[in-house]
Amino acid sequence: MFLKKSIMTILAATALFSTPTFAETDYPTRDIDLIVGYSAGGSTDVLARTLAPYIQKELDGDQSITVINRPGGSGEISYTEIARANPDGYTLGMVNMPGVINPIIERSPDYKLDDFTFLGNIVFDPTAIFVSVDSQFKTLKEWVDYAKDNGKSVTVGNPGRGGAQHTSFERFLLAAGIDVNNIPFNGGARSRAALLGGHISAAVMGLSEAAGNVKSGDIRVLAIMGEERSRLLPDAPTVTELGYDVVGGSYRGLIAPADIDPAVAEKLRTAIAGMTQDPQFKDDANKRLFLLDYMSADKQKALTTDLYKDMSALWEKKPWVEK
Repeated sequence: MFLKKSIMTILAATALFSTPTFAETDYPTRDIDLIVGYSAGGSTDVLARTLAPYIQKELDGDQSITVINRPGGSGEISYTEIARANPDGYTLGMVNMPGVINPIIERSPDYKLDDFTFLGNIVFDPTAIFVSVDSQFKTLKEWVDYAKDNGKSVTVGNPGRGGAQHTSFERFLLAAGIDVNNIPFNGGARSRAALLGGHISAAVMGLSEAAGNVKSGDIRVLAIMGEERSRLLPDAPTVTELGYDVVGGSYRGLIAPADIDPAVAEKLRTAIAGMTQDPQFKDDANKRLFLLDYMSADKQKALTTDLYKDMSALWEKKPWVEK
């Protein structure tokens, strides 16, 4: 009798751990939260709201994906919440790189990169250098030559200290051997307004943030920091073309908490990959000037390693906040 009970106990335990869970077979069965670490109306928020219904469609469920804004700390508040969330697949997050990495280099935030499951990158928005349409500078070389002679008197706006545009521009300044007055603003819109108002001599922003202003003739683009020229402004050269080995900008994708069920993670990754092939999603993304650059979860995770090295090297040479 004792042996029979023991066998029954073992079989019951085995069944408990070997039977697919409800989440594995039927996920999702309820609404999913998608956390965005920036205010409503910003580029990351608009991307999240654009892709949410398409991921929902790919998951073949009736459940909604609800965007929840958690602005503050340049995304740190949201990343902490995602890292601490229940890894059941019902809390996802938008991730900006190198934005998620830089706080780890600066200090000790309440999250680590190992606290996340990577699901795929969607967009790469390269940093670009802009001047007003009335500026004396027509080319990047003219601007660099002037900056070499005038140094800190040259004012350049960026969307925020330690962000993708600020840090990629600092990498460019090191490559060019120049040092200017790199002024952080609270977002690209304010930096752009300062440029249009003649308060700064140049500005660095994500290409998509100001491409419309270039097309309308308000500002001029000197160069972009993408690997290749962009369809948005095909006449704009890359800094690499002009002799500076710098690629930088904002990568935007999706993550989940660590320890999520592998079957759920794979279902999400498949849905995200499928979404990027949806002609209607591509059309919506293009209308909103999103520069699609899908990367699988493995490539997205590998990218964090490369960016961590780049940002660490920059931090050693030119920390973007006081140590």
